[in-house]
Amino acid sequence: MADRLPDGRTRLKDPDRPARTGAPVVRVLLCVAFLSGSVLDAAGQAPRCGPPASAVSKSGAVTQLRFANGKRVTLTDEPDGDGQTSYEYRGYDEASGLHWVRLILWGGPSSWVEAYGGCTGTKLVLDDIPVVSPDGSLLVTIGRGVPPRPLVNRIHVLARGPSGEYRMEWDFELSLWARHEGPLTWGPVNPRWVTATSLTFDRVDAQGRLVGAAVATRDDRGWHFAVVK
Repeated sequence: MADRLPDGRTRLKDPDRPARTGAPVVRVLLCVAFLSGSVLDAAGQAPRCGPPASAVSKSGAVTQLRFANGKRVTLTDEPDGDGQTSYEYRGYDEASGLHWVRLILWGGPSSWVEAYGGCTGTKLVLDDIPVVSPDGSLLVTIGRGVPPRPLVNRIHVLARGPSGEYRMEWDFELSLWARHEGPLTWGPVNPRWVTATSLTFDRVDAQGRLVGAAVATRDDRGWHFAVVK
């Protein structure tokens, strides 16, 4: 007996030979994918790593984080001296695959956030806990700069790359944008994702009173900021 191949050729069929199944091929493909070191999910992104059991522990002044690749990070509070610091673990975000840790200097108000990738423990230093886009591909933070200003002056947008790590996509200094208008009397707060390429903010004065809104949008040329009257 013979099988007809797609190109018209024939192949002898051995009745005593067991039928070939697709299982070995699947196993080979899986091995190749893992050995390549770059496995993407159905959306074309690097897969998120959830925190393993007991990924975070706190004992006295010491906070320890353990990541999916076995790496550990130890954060130790320094309550005395000129460099007084304390660490507050603020949780794990599924969409971005990041752990949030707030670092507080001198008991406040100065602080920033260290974000650690759940897979590798790679660290990002951010102005604040970010607002994550619905698909997890973008982060936005607002900050008051260094030294801290009374009003929010800085907006950062970070984008996730194919490796799963985030990189700065937009570094926006409000005081530079508005320098022709004189000293700013308001700052943008409460960033919210409208779409994957647009954000909206509330504008508040130094007393925290709402004075309007602002938007940021991305097109082929990059990000743009505008005031909504």
